[in-house]
Amino acid sequence: MDTFWFDGNSLAALAIAGGFIFAGARFLTARHASRSTRVVLGLALLGIGLGCCYHLIHVIGDPTGRPVYLGLVAGLVGLGINQAMAPLRAAAGHAD
Repeated sequence: MDTFWFDGNSLAALAIAGGFIFAGARFLTARHASRSTRVVLGLALLGIGLGCCYHLIHVIGDPTGRPVYLGLVAGLVGLGINQAMAPLRAAAGHAD
């Protein structure tokens, strides 16, 4: 049985990523950022997160050995996707 999610480092990374995504989305909503600003920012965060993901996996080589870095990378990618898809969520009636 794989115990990846029961590892303390992995849970710390998950908590950091979730907190980063939640705080970033709340911050942009509170600032009343326009949808175009949110999309551009989301695409930038997604690109930065994917670049950091490449560095984490191929250069450092042990993603679970650095939970803070893994959490921030996952948070960047997650917040980037969240903000880049703001117009689609608004069209579906799930966001402002």
